[in-house]
Amino acid sequence: MSTLQLPVENPTKDFKEHISDNSNKRILFSGKFGSGKTYFLNTFFEHEDEYEVIRIFPVNYSVSNNEDIFELVKYDVLFELMNKGLSFEKVKFSKIETLPFFMSNNYYEIVKIIIEKFTKTGKDFSSIAKDIAKLIEKYNSFHESMQINSEETAIKYLKSFSKKQGNIYEEDAFSLLIAELIDQIQSRERHKKVVLIVDDLDRIDPEHIFRLLNVFAAHFDVRQNQNKFDFDKVIFVCDVENVRNIFHSKYGQSCDFSGYIDKFYSKTVFNFDNSDIIESHITMILRSIKIDKRGYFEDNDIQLILTSYILTAMVKAKLVNMRLITKLYQLEYNQKQYSINSTYSNSSIWAFFSFDFLSFILGGGENLREHLSKCVRVNNLLNKWDNYERGLDSVFSIIIFFKEMSGNNSDQYHDKASNVYFVYSIKQTEKVYIAEIHSAFMYPNPNSSSTQSVKKKDINLLQLSLDAVDAIRNNGFLH
Repeated sequence: MSTLQLPVENPTKDFKEHISDNSNKRILFSGKFGSGKTYFLNTFFEHEDEYEVIRIFPVNYSVSNNEDIFELVKYDVLFELMNKGLSFEKVKFSKIETLPFFMSNNYYEIVKIIIEKFTKTGKDFSSIAKDIAKLIEKYNSFHESMQINSEETAIKYLKSFSKKQGNIYEEDAFSLLIAELIDQIQSRERHKKVVLIVDDLDRIDPEHIFRLLNVFAAHFDVRQNQNKFDFDKVIFVCDVENVRNIFHSKYGQSCDFSGYIDKFYSKTVFNFDNSDIIESHITMILRSIKIDKRGYFEDNDIQLILTSYILTAMVKAKLVNMRLITKLYQLEYNQKQYSINSTYSNSSIWAFFSFDFLSFILGGGENLREHLSKCVRVNNLLNKWDNYERGLDSVFSIIIFFKEMSGNNSDQYHDKASNVYFVYSIKQTEKVYIAEIHSAFMYPNPNSSSTQSVKKKDINLLQLSLDAVDAIRNNGFLH
Protein backbone atom coordinates (compact mmCIF):
# COMPACT_ATOMS: atom_id res chain seq x y z
CA MET A 1 0.00 0.00 0.00
CA SER A 2 1.48 3.35 -1.03
CA THR A 3 1.35 6.46 1.14
CA LEU A 4 -1.06 9.20 0.14
CA GLN A 5 0.49 12.66 -0.13
CA LEU A 6 -2.12 15.42 -0.06
CA PRO A 7 -1.32 18.91 -1.38
CA VAL A 8 -0.81 21.72 1.16
CA GLU A 9 -0.80 24.82 -1.06
CA ASN A 10 -3.58 26.76 0.69
CA PRO A 11 -2.31 26.50 4.30
CA THR A 12 1.26 27.00 3.02
CA LYS A 13 0.54 30.46 1.70
CA ASP A 14 -1.02 31.58 4.97
CA PHE A 15 1.66 30.05 7.18
CA LYS A 16 4.51 31.42 5.08
CA GLU A 17 3.14 34.92 5.58
CA HIS A 18 2.73 34.24 9.30
CA ILE A 19 6.23 32.91 9.95
CA SER A 20 8.00 35.42 7.67
CA ASP A 21 7.18 38.29 10.01
CA ASN A 22 10.51 38.94 11.77
CA SER A 23 8.76 40.03 14.96
CA ASN A 24 6.80 36.77 15.06
CA LYS A 25 9.31 34.89 17.21
CA ARG A 26 6.87 32.64 19.06
CA ILE A 27 4.11 30.83 17.19
CA LEU A 28 1.19 28.84 18.57
CA PHE A 29 0.25 26.44 15.77
CA SER A 30 -3.20 25.11 16.60
CA GLY A 31 -5.20 22.33 14.98
CA LYS A 32 -7.36 19.36 15.92
CA PHE A 33 -5.86 15.94 16.69
CA GLY A 34 -5.17 14.04 13.49
CA SER A 35 -5.64 17.09 11.27
CA GLY A 36 -2.15 16.71 9.76
CA LYS A 37 -0.25 19.41 11.66
CA THR A 38 3.03 17.46 11.78
CA TYR A 39 2.69 16.37 8.15
CA PHE A 40 2.09 19.96 7.09
CA LEU A 41 5.03 21.38 9.04
CA ASN A 42 7.36 18.66 7.74
CA THR A 43 6.28 19.38 4.17
CA PHE A 44 6.48 23.14 4.63
CA PHE A 45 10.04 23.20 5.98
CA GLU A 46 11.27 20.69 3.39
CA HIS A 47 10.72 23.43 0.81
CA GLU A 48 11.95 26.41 2.85
CA ASP A 49 15.75 26.66 2.61
CA GLU A 50 16.08 29.67 4.90
CA TYR A 51 15.14 27.65 7.99
CA GLU A 52 16.95 24.95 9.96
CA VAL A 53 14.48 23.00 12.07
CA ILE A 54 14.94 21.27 15.41
CA ARG A 55 11.97 19.10 16.40
CA ILE A 56 11.22 17.72 19.83
CA PHE A 57 8.28 15.54 20.88
CA PRO A 58 7.51 15.98 24.60
CA VAL A 59 4.99 13.12 24.48
CA ASN A 60 8.07 10.96 25.12
CA TYR A 61 8.53 12.68 28.50
CA SER A 62 5.37 11.24 30.04
CA VAL A 63 7.24 8.79 32.29
CA SER A 64 9.63 11.43 33.65
CA ASN A 65 9.40 13.57 36.75
CA ASN A 66 8.12 17.09 36.28
CA GLU A 67 11.39 18.64 37.42
CA ASP A 68 13.29 16.74 34.71
CA ILE A 69 11.45 18.38 31.80
CA PHE A 70 13.97 21.09 31.06
CA GLU A 71 16.84 18.58 31.12
CA LEU A 72 14.93 16.43 28.63
CA VAL A 73 14.42 19.45 26.36
CA LYS A 74 18.16 20.17 26.42
CA TYR A 75 18.95 16.53 25.75
CA ASP A 76 16.65 16.38 22.72
CA VAL A 77 17.83 19.72 21.33
CA LEU A 78 21.49 18.80 21.66
CA PHE A 79 20.85 15.36 20.17
CA GLU A 80 19.17 16.96 17.14
CA LEU A 81 21.95 19.54 16.75
CA MET A 82 24.55 16.78 16.65
CA ASN A 83 22.89 15.47 13.49
CA LYS A 84 23.35 18.82 11.72
CA GLY A 85 27.05 18.40 10.91
CA LEU A 86 28.18 21.33 13.06
CA SER A 87 31.72 22.10 14.20
CA PHE A 88 32.52 20.73 17.66
CA GLU A 89 35.90 22.36 18.11
CA LYS A 90 36.72 23.68 21.58
CA VAL A 91 34.03 26.09 22.71
CA LYS A 92 35.38 28.80 25.04
CA PHE A 93 33.07 30.83 27.22
CA SER A 94 34.15 34.17 28.60
CA LYS A 95 34.05 34.95 32.32
CA ILE A 96 31.24 37.42 31.60
CA GLU A 97 29.19 34.45 30.35
CA THR A 98 30.02 32.06 33.20
CA LEU A 99 29.98 34.56 36.10
CA PRO A 100 26.17 34.85 36.36
CA PHE A 101 25.82 31.08 36.70
CA PHE A 102 28.50 30.99 39.41
CA MET A 103 26.92 33.85 41.36
CA SER A 104 23.44 32.36 41.18
CA ASN A 105 24.69 29.07 42.60
CA ASN A 106 26.91 30.60 45.32
CA TYR A 107 24.53 33.34 46.37
CA TYR A 108 24.49 32.57 50.11
CA GLU A 109 28.28 32.30 50.37
CA ILE A 110 28.73 35.69 48.67
CA VAL A 111 26.11 37.36 50.84
CA LYS A 112 27.66 35.84 53.97
CA ILE A 113 31.04 37.44 53.21
CA ILE A 114 29.44 40.83 52.55
CA ILE A 115 27.45 40.71 55.78
CA GLU A 116 30.49 39.72 57.81
CA LYS A 117 32.49 42.58 56.32
CA PHE A 118 29.96 45.23 57.20
CA THR A 119 28.79 44.09 60.68
CA LYS A 120 30.54 45.13 63.86
CA THR A 121 30.66 41.57 65.12
CA GLY A 122 32.07 40.25 61.88
CA LYS A 123 35.56 39.02 61.15
CA ASP A 124 38.49 41.34 60.66
CA PHE A 125 39.53 42.44 57.16
CA SER A 126 42.38 39.97 56.81
CA SER A 127 40.05 37.08 57.50
CA ILE A 128 37.51 38.43 55.01
CA ALA A 129 40.22 38.81 52.38
CA LYS A 130 41.10 35.15 52.82
CA ASP A 131 37.43 34.19 52.31
CA ILE A 132 37.24 36.33 49.18
CA ALA A 133 40.44 34.77 47.84
CA LYS A 134 38.98 31.29 48.42
CA LEU A 135 35.79 32.34 46.63
CA ILE A 136 37.74 33.69 43.64
CA GLU A 137 39.72 30.45 43.50
CA LYS A 138 36.48 28.50 43.58
CA TYR A 139 35.10 30.65 40.76
CA ASN A 140 38.19 30.16 38.58
CA SER A 141 37.83 26.42 39.07
CA PHE A 142 34.17 26.65 38.17
CA HIS A 143 34.96 28.74 35.07
CA GLU A 144 37.38 26.09 33.81
CA SER A 145 34.80 23.37 34.40
CA MET A 146 32.40 25.25 32.12
CA GLN A 147 34.67 24.88 29.08
CA ILE A 148 33.64 22.11 26.69
CA ASN A 149 36.52 20.60 24.81
CA SER A 150 35.14 18.47 22.02
CA GLU A 151 32.39 16.51 20.37
CA GLU A 152 33.32 13.57 22.59
CA THR A 153 32.25 15.57 25.65
CA ALA A 154 28.82 16.18 24.13
CA ILE A 155 28.49 12.49 23.25
CA LYS A 156 29.48 11.59 26.81
CA TYR A 157 26.77 13.90 28.15
CA LEU A 158 24.14 12.28 25.93
CA LYS A 159 25.21 8.76 26.90
CA SER A 160 25.38 9.54 30.62
CA PHE A 161 22.07 11.37 30.69
CA SER A 162 19.94 8.26 30.91
CA LYS A 163 22.01 7.07 33.88
CA LYS A 164 22.50 10.22 35.93
CA GLN A 165 21.96 13.91 35.47
CA GLY A 166 25.00 16.14 35.57
CA ASN A 167 25.53 18.71 38.29
CA ILE A 168 24.16 22.22 37.90
CA TYR A 169 27.40 23.61 36.41
CA GLU A 170 27.51 20.97 33.73
CA GLU A 171 23.85 21.59 32.88
CA ASP A 172 24.46 25.30 32.43
CA ALA A 173 27.54 24.58 30.35
CA PHE A 174 25.50 22.53 27.94
CA SER A 175 22.90 25.28 27.71
CA LEU A 176 25.69 27.56 26.52
CA LEU A 177 26.90 24.88 24.12
CA ILE A 178 23.44 24.65 22.57
CA ALA A 179 23.36 28.41 22.07
CA GLU A 180 26.86 28.29 20.52
CA LEU A 181 25.83 25.57 18.05
CA ILE A 182 22.70 27.47 17.11
CA ASP A 183 24.84 30.54 16.51
CA GLN A 184 26.91 28.51 14.03
CA ILE A 185 23.77 27.82 12.00
CA GLN A 186 22.54 31.40 12.24
CA SER A 187 25.65 33.27 11.23
CA ARG A 188 29.05 31.69 11.03
CA GLU A 189 28.26 28.73 8.81
CA ARG A 190 24.86 28.68 7.17
CA HIS A 191 23.13 32.02 7.68
CA LYS A 192 19.86 30.29 8.46
CA LYS A 193 17.06 30.99 10.89
CA VAL A 194 16.84 28.24 13.47
CA VAL A 195 13.35 27.07 14.42
CA LEU A 196 12.45 24.89 17.39
CA ILE A 197 9.22 22.92 16.95
CA VAL A 198 7.68 21.61 20.18
CA ASP A 199 5.19 19.08 18.77
CA ASP A 200 2.14 17.37 20.28
CA LEU A 201 2.26 19.65 23.30
CA ASP A 202 -1.27 18.76 24.43
CA ARG A 203 -0.66 15.00 24.35
CA ILE A 204 1.47 15.00 27.48
CA ASP A 205 0.66 15.06 31.18
CA PRO A 206 -0.94 18.39 32.23
CA GLU A 207 1.81 18.98 34.80
CA HIS A 208 4.40 18.61 32.04
CA ILE A 209 2.53 20.92 29.64
CA PHE A 210 2.65 23.89 31.97
CA ARG A 211 6.11 23.09 33.33
CA LEU A 212 7.42 23.06 29.75
CA LEU A 213 5.63 26.27 28.82
CA ASN A 214 6.80 27.96 32.01
CA VAL A 215 10.44 27.10 31.25
CA PHE A 216 10.15 29.10 28.05
CA ALA A 217 8.03 31.82 29.66
CA ALA A 218 10.65 32.44 32.35
CA HIS A 219 13.19 33.13 29.62
CA PHE A 220 10.81 35.49 27.80
CA ASP A 221 10.45 37.47 31.04
CA VAL A 222 14.18 37.77 31.72
CA ARG A 223 15.26 38.44 28.14
CA GLN A 224 12.38 40.27 26.55
CA ASN A 225 11.25 38.93 23.18
CA GLN A 226 14.19 36.51 22.99
CA ASN A 227 13.72 32.76 22.81
CA LYS A 228 15.35 30.10 24.94
CA PHE A 229 18.76 29.03 23.57
CA ASP A 230 18.51 31.98 21.13
CA PHE A 231 16.26 30.17 18.67
CA ASP A 232 15.00 32.57 16.02
CA LYS A 233 11.53 31.11 16.29
CA VAL A 234 9.79 28.63 18.59
CA ILE A 235 6.63 26.88 17.35
CA PHE A 236 4.33 25.25 19.92
CA VAL A 237 2.10 22.69 18.17
CA CYS A 238 -1.18 21.74 19.85
CA ASP A 239 -4.94 22.18 19.82
CA VAL A 240 -5.29 25.42 21.76
CA GLU A 241 -8.86 24.56 22.75
CA ASN A 242 -7.65 21.30 24.24
CA VAL A 243 -4.95 23.16 26.21
CA ARG A 244 -7.63 25.63 27.34
CA ASN A 245 -9.76 22.77 28.71
CA ILE A 246 -6.74 21.24 30.47
CA PHE A 247 -5.84 24.64 31.95
CA HIS A 248 -9.32 25.22 33.37
CA SER A 249 -9.51 21.65 34.65
CA LYS A 250 -6.24 22.16 36.51
CA TYR A 251 -6.59 25.76 37.72
CA GLY A 252 -10.35 26.37 37.66
CA GLN A 253 -12.77 28.11 35.33
CA SER A 254 -12.15 31.51 36.92
CA CYS A 255 -8.46 31.55 35.93
CA ASP A 256 -7.63 33.69 32.89
CA PHE A 257 -6.40 31.32 30.20
CA SER A 258 -6.02 34.03 27.56
CA GLY A 259 -3.77 36.06 29.83
CA TYR A 260 -1.63 32.97 30.39
CA ILE A 261 -1.37 31.60 26.87
CA ASP A 262 -0.80 34.85 24.97
CA LYS A 263 2.78 34.90 26.28
CA PHE A 264 3.53 31.94 24.02
CA TYR A 265 2.73 33.61 20.70
CA SER A 266 3.96 36.94 19.39
CA LYS A 267 1.06 37.92 17.13
CA THR A 268 -1.99 35.68 16.84
CA VAL A 269 -2.69 31.96 17.13
CA PHE A 270 -2.20 30.28 13.76
CA ASN A 271 -5.31 28.12 13.30
CA PHE A 272 -4.47 25.29 10.93
CA ASP A 273 -7.43 24.10 8.87
CA ASN A 274 -7.02 21.72 5.96
CA SER A 275 -10.65 20.55 5.75
CA ASP A 276 -11.01 21.89 2.18
CA ILE A 277 -8.09 19.70 1.08
CA ILE A 278 -9.58 16.63 2.73
CA GLU A 279 -13.05 17.25 1.29
CA SER A 280 -11.72 17.65 -2.24
CA HIS A 281 -9.98 14.26 -2.05
CA ILE A 282 -12.63 12.12 -0.32
CA THR A 283 -14.14 10.71 -3.51
CA MET A 284 -10.70 9.90 -4.95
CA ILE A 285 -9.72 8.12 -1.71
CA LEU A 286 -12.96 6.11 -1.65
CA ARG A 287 -12.38 5.12 -5.27
CA SER A 288 -9.04 3.62 -4.24
CA ILE A 289 -10.63 1.18 -1.77
CA LYS A 290 -10.66 -2.41 -2.93
CA ILE A 291 -13.92 -4.13 -1.97
CA ASP A 292 -14.00 -7.89 -1.45
CA LYS A 293 -10.72 -8.16 -3.41
CA ARG A 294 -12.74 -7.78 -6.60
CA GLY A 295 -13.73 -4.21 -7.31
CA TYR A 296 -13.88 -0.60 -6.23
CA PHE A 297 -16.52 2.06 -5.69
CA GLU A 298 -17.91 2.97 -9.10
CA ASP A 299 -18.12 6.66 -10.04
CA ASN A 300 -21.91 6.97 -10.23
CA ASP A 301 -22.67 4.36 -7.63
CA ILE A 302 -25.14 5.48 -4.96
CA GLN A 303 -22.86 3.83 -2.38
CA LEU A 304 -19.99 6.11 -3.41
CA ILE A 305 -22.24 9.18 -3.57
CA LEU A 306 -23.80 8.61 -0.14
CA THR A 307 -20.58 7.58 1.63
CA SER A 308 -18.71 10.57 0.20
CA TYR A 309 -21.53 12.91 1.19
CA ILE A 310 -21.67 11.74 4.81
CA LEU A 311 -17.89 11.74 5.23
CA THR A 312 -17.73 15.29 3.85
CA ALA A 313 -20.35 16.38 6.35
CA MET A 314 -18.33 14.82 9.16
CA VAL A 315 -15.18 16.63 8.01
CA LYS A 316 -17.06 19.94 7.95
CA ALA A 317 -18.33 19.26 11.47
CA LYS A 318 -14.72 18.56 12.64
CA LEU A 319 -15.67 14.98 13.55
CA VAL A 320 -13.44 13.19 11.05
CA ASN A 321 -9.84 14.21 10.49
CA MET A 322 -7.12 13.84 7.91
CA ARG A 323 -5.53 10.90 9.71
CA LEU A 324 -8.67 8.75 9.43
CA ILE A 325 -9.40 9.73 5.82
CA THR A 326 -5.89 9.09 4.55
CA LYS A 327 -5.87 5.66 6.26
CA LEU A 328 -8.66 4.67 3.86
CA TYR A 329 -6.42 5.10 0.84
CA GLN A 330 -6.11 1.72 -0.98
CA LEU A 331 -7.81 -0.03 1.94
CA GLU A 332 -8.96 -3.62 1.39
CA TYR A 333 -12.51 -3.89 2.74
CA ASN A 334 -14.51 -7.10 3.03
CA GLN A 335 -18.19 -6.26 2.70
CA LYS A 336 -20.54 -7.75 5.28
CA GLN A 337 -23.22 -10.04 3.92
CA TYR A 338 -26.27 -10.83 6.05
CA SER A 339 -29.97 -11.55 5.60
CA ILE A 340 -32.51 -9.00 6.80
CA ASN A 341 -35.54 -11.22 6.20
CA SER A 342 -36.39 -14.27 4.12
CA THR A 343 -36.41 -12.21 0.91
CA TYR A 344 -33.79 -9.48 1.21
CA SER A 345 -30.19 -9.16 2.34
CA ASN A 346 -28.26 -6.04 3.25
CA SER A 347 -27.00 -5.77 -0.34
CA SER A 348 -30.62 -5.48 -1.54
CA ILE A 349 -30.90 -1.96 -0.11
CA TRP A 350 -28.05 0.11 -1.52
CA ALA A 351 -27.60 2.52 1.41
CA PHE A 352 -26.93 -0.41 3.73
CA PHE A 353 -23.45 -0.71 2.27
CA SER A 354 -22.63 2.92 3.13
CA PHE A 355 -23.73 2.55 6.74
CA ASP A 356 -21.96 -0.81 7.12
CA PHE A 357 -18.76 0.74 5.78
CA LEU A 358 -19.04 3.92 7.89
CA SER A 359 -19.70 1.83 10.99
CA PHE A 360 -16.55 -0.16 10.22
CA ILE A 361 -14.22 2.83 9.83
CA LEU A 362 -15.69 4.73 12.80
CA GLY A 363 -15.49 1.82 15.21
CA GLY A 364 -19.11 0.67 15.45
CA GLY A 365 -22.73 1.63 15.00
CA GLU A 366 -22.91 3.66 18.20
CA ASN A 367 -20.03 5.86 17.04
CA LEU A 368 -21.66 6.24 13.62
CA ARG A 369 -24.92 7.32 15.24
CA GLU A 370 -23.14 9.80 17.51
CA HIS A 371 -21.24 11.33 14.58
CA LEU A 372 -24.42 11.68 12.51
CA SER A 373 -26.29 13.34 15.36
CA LYS A 374 -23.50 15.92 15.71
CA CYS A 375 -23.19 16.79 12.02
CA VAL A 376 -26.90 17.15 11.14
CA ARG A 377 -26.54 20.95 11.37
CA VAL A 378 -24.10 21.13 8.40
CA ASN A 379 -26.61 19.63 5.95
CA ASN A 380 -27.54 23.02 4.49
CA LEU A 381 -23.93 23.42 3.34
CA LEU A 382 -24.14 20.26 1.26
CA ASN A 383 -27.63 19.93 -0.17
CA LYS A 384 -26.64 21.44 -3.53
CA TRP A 385 -24.68 18.31 -4.35
CA ASP A 386 -25.44 16.44 -7.54
CA ASN A 387 -27.38 13.25 -6.86
CA TYR A 388 -28.71 14.68 -3.58
CA GLU A 389 -32.19 13.35 -4.38
CA ARG A 390 -30.81 9.90 -5.23
CA GLY A 391 -29.16 9.89 -1.82
CA LEU A 392 -32.46 10.80 -0.15
CA ASP A 393 -34.32 7.94 -1.84
CA SER A 394 -31.56 5.47 -1.01
CA VAL A 395 -31.54 6.32 2.71
CA PHE A 396 -35.33 6.59 2.84
CA SER A 397 -35.56 3.03 1.47
CA ILE A 398 -34.06 1.69 4.70
CA ILE A 399 -36.60 3.51 6.87
CA ILE A 400 -39.56 2.35 4.78
CA PHE A 401 -38.27 -1.21 4.53
CA PHE A 402 -38.27 -1.63 8.31
CA LYS A 403 -41.62 0.22 8.60
CA GLU A 404 -43.19 -2.28 6.21
CA MET A 405 -41.56 -5.18 8.02
CA SER A 406 -43.51 -4.08 11.10
CA GLY A 407 -46.77 -4.33 9.12
CA ASN A 408 -47.34 -0.62 8.42
CA ASN A 409 -48.01 -0.62 4.68
CA SER A 410 -49.41 2.88 4.09
CA ASP A 411 -47.94 5.18 1.44
CA GLN A 412 -47.09 7.91 3.98
CA TYR A 413 -44.38 8.21 6.57
CA HIS A 414 -44.09 10.80 9.35
CA ASP A 415 -40.55 11.72 10.36
CA LYS A 416 -41.01 12.91 13.93
CA ALA A 417 -37.54 14.48 14.19
CA SER A 418 -38.25 16.96 11.38
CA ASN A 419 -42.09 16.85 11.57
CA VAL A 420 -42.21 16.10 7.84
CA TYR A 421 -44.72 13.78 6.17
CA PHE A 422 -43.47 11.85 3.14
CA VAL A 423 -45.55 10.42 0.31
CA TYR A 424 -43.72 7.62 -1.46
CA SER A 425 -43.96 4.52 -3.65
CA ILE A 426 -41.96 1.30 -3.61
CA LYS A 427 -40.07 -0.36 -6.44
CA GLN A 428 -38.91 -3.87 -5.69
CA THR A 429 -37.47 -6.80 -7.55
CA GLU A 430 -35.97 -10.04 -6.38
CA LYS A 431 -32.67 -8.32 -5.63
CA VAL A 432 -33.34 -4.61 -5.03
CA TYR A 433 -35.70 -2.68 -2.76
CA ILE A 434 -36.18 1.08 -3.43
CA ALA A 435 -38.60 3.54 -1.84
CA GLU A 436 -38.97 6.69 -3.90
CA ILE A 437 -40.10 9.98 -2.31
CA HIS A 438 -42.79 11.72 -4.37
CA SER A 439 -43.58 14.67 -2.12
CA ALA A 440 -43.09 15.96 1.39
CA PHE A 441 -45.23 18.19 3.63
CA MET A 442 -44.65 19.93 6.92
CA TYR A 443 -47.38 20.52 9.48
CA PRO A 444 -46.41 23.79 11.19
CA ASN A 445 -49.01 23.30 13.90
CA PRO A 446 -50.01 19.82 15.12
CA ASN A 447 -53.58 21.08 15.62
CA SER A 448 -53.84 22.57 12.13
CA SER A 449 -54.90 20.75 9.00
CA SER A 450 -52.99 23.17 6.76
CA THR A 451 -49.81 21.87 5.16
CA GLN A 452 -46.67 23.40 3.73
CA SER A 453 -44.93 21.74 0.82
CA VAL A 454 -41.27 20.83 1.37
CA LYS A 455 -38.93 20.78 -1.60
CA LYS A 456 -36.87 17.65 -1.91
CA LYS A 457 -33.59 19.57 -1.77
CA ASP A 458 -34.66 21.04 1.59
CA ILE A 459 -35.05 17.65 3.26
CA ASN A 460 -32.18 17.06 5.65
CA LEU A 461 -30.35 14.00 4.33
CA LEU A 462 -28.19 13.74 7.45
CA GLN A 463 -31.25 13.72 9.72
CA LEU A 464 -32.78 11.08 7.47
CA SER A 465 -29.53 9.09 7.68
CA LEU A 466 -29.65 9.29 11.48
CA ASP A 467 -33.23 7.97 11.40
CA ALA A 468 -32.14 5.15 9.07
CA VAL A 469 -29.26 4.15 11.37
CA ASP A 470 -31.68 4.12 14.31
CA ALA A 471 -34.02 1.85 12.34
CA ILE A 472 -31.15 -0.49 11.46
CA ARG A 473 -29.94 -0.66 15.06
CA ASN A 474 -33.45 -1.08 16.47
CA ASN A 475 -33.80 -4.17 14.27
CA GLY A 476 -30.65 -5.79 15.56
CA PHE A 477 -27.94 -4.66 13.12
CA LEU A 478 -24.88 -2.35 13.32
CA HIS A 479 -24.06 -3.10 16.96
